[in-house]
Amino acid sequence: MVCCEEKRWSVAIFYSGNPYAPNGAAGYFRRMMGREDRFRDQGVLVSAYHGAINFTDQQSYQKSVEGRVKAIAKKLLSRTTLGTKIALRHAHGKHAEEAVSSYKKDNKTADVALFHDIWSLLTFAREFPDFPGATICVHHGNGEFSKMLREAYPHLDERWVAKLEKQVMNVSDCIVFVGEENKNRFLRLHPEAKCKSVHIHTGIDDVNVERGICGIRDAGEELEFVVVGTVCTRKNQRVLIDLLDSGLLKEPVRFIIVGDGPDLKYCMQEASRCNLEDAFVFTGPSDDVRSHMVKADALVSVSFDEGLPTVALEAMSLGLPLLLTDVGGCSELVDGNGVLAAGCDVAILADAFNKFFDLYRGGKISGARSRNLFEDRYTTEHMCDEYAELVKRLCEIKKAKTEEGLSFGIANERRGR
Repeated sequence: MVCCEEKRWSVAIFYSGNPYAPNGAAGYFRRMMGREDRFRDQGVLVSAYHGAINFTDQQSYQKSVEGRVKAIAKKLLSRTTLGTKIALRHAHGKHAEEAVSSYKKDNKTADVALFHDIWSLLTFAREFPDFPGATICVHHGNGEFSKMLREAYPHLDERWVAKLEKQVMNVSDCIVFVGEENKNRFLRLHPEAKCKSVHIHTGIDDVNVERGICGIRDAGEELEFVVVGTVCTRKNQRVLIDLLDSGLLKEPVRFIIVGDGPDLKYCMQEASRCNLEDAFVFTGPSDDVRSHMVKADALVSVSFDEGLPTVALEAMSLGLPLLLTDVGGCSELVDGNGVLAAGCDVAILADAFNKFFDLYRGGKISGARSRNLFEDRYTTEHMCDEYAELVKRLCEIKKAKTEEGLSFGIANERRGR
């Protein structure tokens, strides 16, 4: 608790996207805003500003006439470099302006501005070139600035992206990474940013489901692995069909594929073609992912790319072991509670699954260890405490610089250019 005489620091938190969307950045934004009391107890007052997108059912919206029209327009525009710029500016620029406009209407100056996307950060920097406070940019990807953008928009102008990246680094006093390895990957590309790069553990709300920790099943008894996420080439669910079809696994398994997406139809057809219908359950979109998790023996992610998968944290909170590809910050989630696969192809994944079988049957990995790691590092409260400490540290630096007659934040960066 903070006493009433102690200084309180104000933080404006921005997100240009839909705060109700099922993606990682949106969930991060919601969880931070849901802990206002936690922040206040530590002397930090938070306010939220988002892009005024208020639909709560992302899947229904995507299937609506408006959603389908926008998806078609984006697909058409994304076929060219110029069209890609237009699509990005339309998809993100307008909502970033809305978020920053909401802050402007509040007519107050925060001590710290924290951004969950680069579009609201860059819009804020243009609107408030003399902002005297500290700016924090949260990098939700794997540490490579444009990786996810390139996958969504294959005709990106790399020179334009490099310019954006430079602008982001120039106007950010601190860049937060959701994984330690993500930060290290970024610093290998940008060693000059070492002094402003930090890792803060991602936290999620404890699901509080009375699952208990399942006992180890008898050898030969079919293990169930739950796979959660958009069914698409990036998440790579289709490789699981090739894996079972290869005959390389030494134990029977069953995969529960939870989610919708552009690759779902292909996966269902391919499983049928390979006579693997009994080894796969395709649930389609689900509003109750946890009900599928609690019935599984372990969670598997075979994704080509991640920042830090929230679904893995949810599985850990439920006491599930993990089998993850070694991408993004996944390596920090596995410590006596699962197996990392060194790649995404069939042979490597077969080795990882067979190793999982041996360790699991031998009692050397457990869901109980997942639960312990979650409690120690990955709760929302733990994340908010780390952010509160970062805010206070930045504000003390700002205060010291102000007393020395030096500027701080975006204003300082602009004068230094």
